[in-house]
Amino acid sequence: METQLRLKRLNKPLILGLILSFGIYFTSSIYLPLGLLLLVSILIILNLSKYYSLSLYTYSFTVFFQNAFIAYSAYFIPSKNVFNILHGFNFLISLLVFLLLFLRLGKLKKKDMQIIGLSGTVLILLIIYAILGTYLYGLKNSLAYFRLFAIPILMLWIGYFFSHYLRPDVLKKILWWLYILTLISIVGQFFFHEIFILLMNDVAYYGFKRDTDSIDEVISYLHTNSYFNISGLGQAMRAPGLIKSFISSAYFLLLLSIVQYWNTKKHWVYISVIIIAVCVASKGAILAFFFFVFYIILTEKFKINLKTSVFLFAFLWIIVIIIGFNLRNEHMLGFSGGLSYLWTFGNGLGFGGNLSDMLILSYRGEMLPDLGYFTRFQNGSESALGVLFSSLGIFSFIYVFAILYIIYMIYIKFKNTPLNHLSILCLVMFFQGIFQEEAYSPYAFGLVMFIGGFYYKCLSNAEIIPKN
Repeated sequence: METQLRLKRLNKPLILGLILSFGIYFTSSIYLPLGLLLLVSILIILNLSKYYSLSLYTYSFTVFFQNAFIAYSAYFIPSKNVFNILHGFNFLISLLVFLLLFLRLGKLKKKDMQIIGLSGTVLILLIIYAILGTYLYGLKNSLAYFRLFAIPILMLWIGYFFSHYLRPDVLKKILWWLYILTLISIVGQFFFHEIFILLMNDVAYYGFKRDTDSIDEVISYLHTNSYFNISGLGQAMRAPGLIKSFISSAYFLLLLSIVQYWNTKKHWVYISVIIIAVCVASKGAILAFFFFVFYIILTEKFKINLKTSVFLFAFLWIIVIIIGFNLRNEHMLGFSGGLSYLWTFGNGLGFGGNLSDMLILSYRGEMLPDLGYFTRFQNGSESALGVLFSSLGIFSFIYVFAILYIIYMIYIKFKNTPLNHLSILCLVMFFQGIFQEEAYSPYAFGLVMFIGGFYYKCLSNAEIIPKN
């Protein structure tokens, strides 16, 4: 009876959170101003009241399942512009929740002032370069990369703020639901193409994204993998599931499995890795898992100290970068292209990157040297850190130092606890930005910083961390 009551209490905010999240995107699809008003109203009521559990469920669903809710509302979206605006809601919601919880909490602990100062410095730096980028390249380009580099910081503090009001078992339950729903959607879409494309309303969604207008055209678009498929099924359909992005869904599933099950149920992690390799076919997530396991072996099996393990870790990264560059890998070319701007004052956010219109243009609007297919990588595209270096120049060192110091503080806090692997994930995902822009999305680096921020405060108060 006690277990049933507990499940009932947990399912209530789950169901309400899904309803509120869908309501925000559905209303915004029909009439954007009304949807924005509803969004702000819901966030204010939830985050300034005592509905903390419902608030966290709603935040998690609106941010991580954003694309799924857009898909279910796609028939009512009037234009491609509204479709694109809705894809920025996860950042808008994160920004509003951050501000509301900050105002709600008020005073912060003095011992956390270093992290607060570093976070504030990074955000101010990004705002300055976003203003410069808006002047040079337009608001859309600049805002896209302000979002990319600011979201890990915002989500760190959102997790930290929520932990003042909620116990770890609430977060653990939410992460389980995120994991299981993502897992089902990926596996189901891979094996039962047509059924899950219908269930997830993918025809309407990809109609906006890729101009598809039938199930066959969606399947044809998802049949894009010819370079990495160990399934033995030839050019098998890749399945992004509810996330709607191959790379992001792979990172999301991998990181959730490690956070949830690494300590006690590792077989679920390995099952998730196999699913990622077979169903999603994402090189980036597999590489991140390799780096994670490598560091775990160094620190836990061979008991190598922090400085030595980081040195060996960096040496391995350098080897991968050199090999990738010599093989003319797009991600390594983007990283090296960004490095060429490191000793400048930067070009402003929006100068380079896959989400920018400045792919083959200099900051003056002139064409970059013609290198054929490889022209666009001169601005740092395909590498989050490459784009950071080309955008911020020498001031990138401030961003890198601040983030690494915050991760170091998380490492010190989590050392010799069941959460040690979480600090390693933060480090791995930061440097995964060498290889992919998507590594800094809310589904990847943002996710682990969010969870890290939550448990950082829990350990400060010596709260019990639930076992997996």
